[in-house]
Amino acid sequence: MVALSITVPAMSGRPHPADTTKTAFVAALDATGKPLTTLTRADWGVREDGVDRSIVEAVRATEPLQLVILIDTTKAVQPVVGDVRTALATFVAAIRSGAPDTEIALVGFGGSSVPLADFGRSPADLDRAVQRLFPDERESSALLESIVDVAKTLAKRQSPRRAIVAINQEGSTEAGNLSPQAVAEAVFNSGASFWSVSYRTKQTGTAPQSRQIVLDALPQQAAGVHVLVNMPLALGANLTRVAEVLSAQYAVTYTRPDGATPKVLQMAVAHPGAQMLVPRTPPR
Repeated sequence: MVALSITVPAMSGRPHPADTTKTAFVAALDATGKPLTTLTRADWGVREDGVDRSIVEAVRATEPLQLVILIDTTKAVQPVVGDVRTALATFVAAIRSGAPDTEIALVGFGGSSVPLADFGRSPADLDRAVQRLFPDERESSALLESIVDVAKTLAKRQSPRRAIVAINQEGSTEAGNLSPQAVAEAVFNSGASFWSVSYRTKQTGTAPQSRQIVLDALPQQAAGVHVLVNMPLALGANLTRVAEVLSAQYAVTYTRPDGATPKVLQMAVAHPGAQMLVPRTPPR
């Protein structure tokens, strides 16, 4: 989606009576990876299944972000848990600063998916959950199962602006046998963007293929990025950049004629070298 070229035609921006309007939550980055924050409607182009769409509005998103943070709590995290706690606290603070209306849930994925702080809990409760984060004795993670579980939860949230950020140790083993396609479908159905932030340690091994496919490929399809961090100490800085991009999302509203639901969404902006973080699946 980076090399897409779209000509934005002159238009009134008002939908035809037979059209419906759809809104996608997306981000645009410059060549250095920093979010572009001053784009206007005239800068955007949208296509579905290769057909240009008329843009009604393109503005910085103001809808409350519904964010689920998935955090690795397997036994292997124990030697670096202090660094992980610090990075997680840094991330939460950066989100609160950039998008104060964000609602945050925290879920651990040791041998199973375990809620650590649900939506609706006070900021103080979330902060305590972060500081009390501690790995369990299970060696295999339930990351894929947890992604599916939280995607189903997000699909029921009132605000359509949703995101999943999975903070995981690179190369961990995986419990269960969910396929990458099943995980991807759950995320697509939720309308959430998906971000994976993987860190390496001295214990880093080789992850099962299904897990690695999800971490590598799903962010590209779900308006996110896979970030690989060489050491836990660098987690905080990388998570801060993720928070900056999430806080700088745009709500791009466009028209879609009645008919069959399109399969592929593409967007571009009039900015040289821009990187687009756009869901491949059009909003439903």
